[in-house]
Amino acid sequence: MAISSNDIIGRAQTVLQDTSATRWPTTELLSWLNDGQREICLLKPSVSATNQSVALVAGTKQSIPAVGLQVLRVIRNLTAAGAGGKVVRIISRDVLDTRQPMWHTATSTTVADHYVFDELDPRTFYVYPPNDGTGHIETVYAVEPAQVASGGTITIPDIHSNNLLDYILYRAYAKETDHAGNEQRSSQHYQAMISSLGVKIQLDAVTSPNMRTVAQG
Repeated sequence: MAISSNDIIGRAQTVLQDTSATRWPTTELLSWLNDGQREICLLKPSVSATNQSVALVAGTKQSIPAVGLQVLRVIRNLTAAGAGGKVVRIISRDVLDTRQPMWHTATSTTVADHYVFDELDPRTFYVYPPNDGTGHIETVYAVEPAQVASGGTITIPDIHSNNLLDYILYRAYAKETDHAGNEQRSSQHYQAMISSLGVKIQLDAVTSPNMRTVAQG
């Protein structure tokens, strides 16, 4: 079931005992909801993951589309029509630099064998061999969540609605720290969001189908 911004904002107003939106205007709470979506995706990029075909340019250096925030995984080569092809395996830059020091100037091809990713430049990746500019690859990358309008549905998975509620309450109480206890309440709600996301990340790792592969191996 899609959860609307009004659902979460209404819950926040109930907790804040401000259902008339006197101390915290609804537009302000909505802006914090949108900030919260971005914060959650920053802390857990897979929340906003999308699987798309990316057209390669000539050479080794490649990038995801402008809406992308971070490369999460490169899966396989695709034809221009979208048919599946050879898998693309990740490789360490150090390993490739050591084994093929001139890999950036190697003979170009349509099909990529490997890709290199650097956490310091999350929107960029490199392919080997260099591409001739006609290749396509299936790529999973994080995107910035779309802005939610008043009454609109949240654009991250519904399961994170409680995280959004905690984020809104964190920002609301942070605005009113001159009232006794609000600074602590603000901190508690932010920590609740962080803790919940951390537990979810750990649970995702434990329940991943890849774990069954390791166990069976």
